[in-house]
Amino acid sequence: MNKATTVYVLTAAGMIVGLWAILSYGSTLRAAPDVSGLWNLTWDDDGPADGAPSQFRVDQSGIFVTVRIADHALPGKLVRTNHSSGQHVTLNTPVSKAAYRINITDWTTAGETEGNLVCPAFGNQPRHFVAHRPALATQSGPPGNPNATRPDARH
Repeated sequence: MNKATTVYVLTAAGMIVGLWAILSYGSTLRAAPDVSGLWNLTWDDDGPADGAPSQFRVDQSGIFVTVRIADHALPGKLVRTNHSSGQHVTLNTPVSKAAYRINITDWTTAGETEGNLVCPAFGNQPRHFVAHRPALATQSGPPGNPNATRPDARH
C-alpha cells in the first residue's frame, strides 16, 4: 500500500469508529417529557383569589421551558430526579424580583401536575395548585393565531 491509501483507510476507519461512538452514546440519552401546551389550574382551597390565573401555557424546547401565565413569561428548566416511586420532573424558574414565580414538582406526561405559584393576587405568598392538561387536539394555537388548533403529536 502506498502512503495515500494508508491515510485514506485510517481516515475512514477513524470516521467509522467516531460514528459508532456517537451512536452508542446517543442511544443512552432520553428526551425530556412533553409538557408543552395549555394547563388548567385548580386551586387547593376555596377557589382562586380575585385576579388569580385559571390557566397557564408552556412553550418547550427540550429541557428549557417558558411558562406563560397572566401576561408574564417565566423561563425555566426541567430537572429530572429519581425517587423511590420512579422518575419525576421538576420545573425550576430562577428566583428574581418578577411578580410571578412558579415551582412545579412531579411533572409527568400523564396530563396532571402540581406546584406552587407566587403572584400579587395572593399577596406574594406561595399558593398550591393542581394543573390538568386538556387533550392536545382541543388546544388553541399560538397567541398570534388563537383560532388555529394544535395538531395532536401523539398518534
